[in-house]
Amino acid sequence: MKYLPVLFFVLSASMPFAASASTFPPVCSVLTKTADGEFWPMINNKLYLIAQPNEPVTIIWGSANATIAYNNLGSIGFTGQQVVTPTKTTAYTYTFAAGSAQTTCTVTAVVLTGTTGQGTGPVAVAPAQQTSVTSTSAATPVTVTTSPATASTTPSTASFSASEIPLLAGGVATPGAVVPVQYLQLINTSSTQTTLPGVWLKQDGSAPLSSIIGFTTVDDKAQFRTSVGGTEGAALFKNGLAFVPLNAAFAPGQLRIFTIKAQVSHNLLTSTGSAYGTTLMLDTASISTTGAVNARFPIVGTTWTLQATN
Repeated sequence: MKYLPVLFFVLSASMPFAASASTFPPVCSVLTKTADGEFWPMINNKLYLIAQPNEPVTIIWGSANATIAYNNLGSIGFTGQQVVTPTKTTAYTYTFAAGSAQTTCTVTAVVLTGTTGQGTGPVAVAPAQQTSVTSTSAATPVTVTTSPATASTTPSTASFSASEIPLLAGGVATPGAVVPVQYLQLINTSSTQTTLPGVWLKQDGSAPLSSIIGFTTVDDKAQFRTSVGGTEGAALFKNGLAFVPLNAAFAPGQLRIFTIKAQVSHNLLTSTGSAYGTTLMLDTASISTTGAVNARFPIVGTTWTLQATN
């Protein structure tokens, strides 16, 4: 139950005083963790994640103001967790009720079928040599490898609006963890079709740049993923900035949302000392376009404190 305190924090704003609890409708929250350490955010009581067939997924749920709780299989506690290993795309529902009022939190595990050649974890490539972009759907995952020339030095010419959706919460990150650092909303405000190569991140926390060895992204439809780095010693930052590839197509006026995650090094003991107790705060410094950008840079990300594994 080590992740339940996070849910209690999320639900705390909805918890009434005991004397008037019955006058408040039930609320719920869910949190998931996949085998590679990735956490996925819940939006409007719905959470989507990407998993390999038979990959263990831990689902943690919590609720407030409910008198009855049940999932797909029957009655459950008001808080709890379970590990599932879906073989195909599966939805797991958690319903909480009090009288005639009820609410449901849903976790949908989008299970990849076929072979990408790289798996769904961080892609093991040297960032100075190539960037791997994985475009996936539940039926036909595809892996495309591009050079830095097309991935990072050919910016879009379209205009964009960029902003953060403040739904992510930081916390503690342990060696090897993959943690969400930005939930970024991008809108093509021009009248032309375009491809946005990526975004530039700046580490504004106190942790050394060497503590970050990879980045992954996934869009809000859970159908498009990109990765860079992922191997120990990968040097992602140059002049204090790291390029995170998106290679995302945008129709005129299209809005897309991307979750950006950072992979923490397994070795947080550096030549200058320990990185434990320092912080990751990865902010979006700019996006790769020569067109006009409506944004307030830096777009501030979540803060994670590096800590040894318990």
